[in-house]
Amino acid sequence: GGLMKTCFANVLRHEAAKCFTNRWYVLALGICVAFGVVSALESWGYVRGVLVPFGDLTSNMSCFANGMIANCNASLAATIFFYTAPAIVCIPYAWSYHTERLSGYDAQVALRVPAGMRMAAKAMATFLSGCSLMAAALVVNAVLLACLLPAWVPIIEEWDILGIFYDSLFTGLFYTHPL
Repeated sequence: GGLMKTCFANVLRHEAAKCFTNRWYVLALGICVAFGVVSALESWGYVRGVLVPFGDLTSNMSCFANGMIANCNASLAATIFFYTAPAIVCIPYAWSYHTERLSGYDAQVALRVPAGMRMAAKAMATFLSGCSLMAAALVVNAVLLACLLPAWVPIIEEWDILGIFYDSLFTGLFYTHPL
């Protein structure tokens, strides 16, 4: 039991190091951060140029309503990001298994580590890299919007303008504790 856990931890550490330290991860991270920044700037420009002159609809001007997830003002960059996210998160580690098969590296590893353990570690490293890429885009977007737009709590009476309806999942959380 304990030896297998130690072995799995070592294999996972090795697979994660291969995944997080390659140039493809850095490229995908740059793409995700760029989407987060562009989406925030696009939302900020929309709020300053279109919504501020009207002066009402305060919920629509908050940083919470303009984040990539809520996307109440329908920014193009956020929409493109979520459509392309499945392909972007595959970039960092998609090369791994095929390259290892072609080079014969997997045969060397197969002699030292059970195949199931190696595949589980590879899958976990892939999942963690995808999660970190998505989190990076969303955190950069949220922090930048928090610096640019007011953090007003959305008003539930403006649900028809925000597009987050009162009977949707987690609506109560969005309208009471949006952060």
